Amino acid sequence: MRNRAVTTMLQQQYRSMTRDPRPLPVFVVGNEAYKKHQAGYSNDDKPALTVQQTNIPALRQRIYSIPAEGKLNEALHLSNVQLPSIVNSFELYCARSHLARKAEIEAILAKPKTSLRNVLNATFERLEADTQPLLISPMAIDEARWDSAARRLCQSWGTLYRANHLQMLKANGFKKGNEKRGVPAVSWNAELIRLNRESVDDYFTNLLGTLIATFEDLKKRLRSVTDDVRVKIRSKSTLHLLCIALLTQQQVTGSSTSWFWSHS
Repeated sequence: MRNRAVTTMLQQQYRSMTRDPRPLPVFVVGNEAYKKHQAGYSNDDKPALTVQQTNIPALRQRIYSIPAEGKLNEALHLSNVQLPSIVNSFELYCARSHLARKAEIEAILAKPKTSLRNVLNATFERLEADTQPLLISPMAIDEARWDSAARRLCQSWGTLYRANHLQMLKANGFKKGNEKRGVPAVSWNAELIRLNRESVDDYFTNLLGTLIATFEDLKKRLRSVTDDVRVKIRSKSTLHLLCIALLTQQQVTGSSTSWFWSHS
């Protein structure tokens, strides 16, 4: 039962990290039992697991099959991707009407320009709107309190370090400690930071949670636009190479595909 739980947990973690739809092969092996089978045993001292139950044979079979699996994937890639691409190339260049479809292709590629610009502009406006109440405004409200606390702290230093106050100022408020004598180091900058560190950490934690949600929404909206273009291109096999040619031409002439992500 524990082995099944560990296997399930590893496979779920692998799927969440890689998005790979294929299940992760997991082998929970019994080394000690397998060694006992190899060394031999008496009838009164049989291993708790059979050879197959140790999972060692299954693991060895998996390792031996990995090279063959790689060759099979290469053959499938040749059959499903490369050969159809070559056939599509011949179909494209043999079609007399492919130049007449240039306007159609340009429309498919140019349409996302406005959509993506609007998506990015809306995201920037949302980021600005979220930053103001979660970070800028709270810091402005607490600024006077922080200033007062910092002023009192500086005044206390004037009294505490009266004998060597000038020396501390020259050293930027830092003084080495002595571990053997139990004397801690002194850092005025660190003490000033501690005055508002907890509050600032809270501000940025709240802002980060909002930013993560904003960027996740941005990814979904960008993917929606680009997926729509990809579907339109793939639905018409004769457009594949023409789209690639047009994108290449834009890069050579300086237009590039940078407009695809431009928000200006």
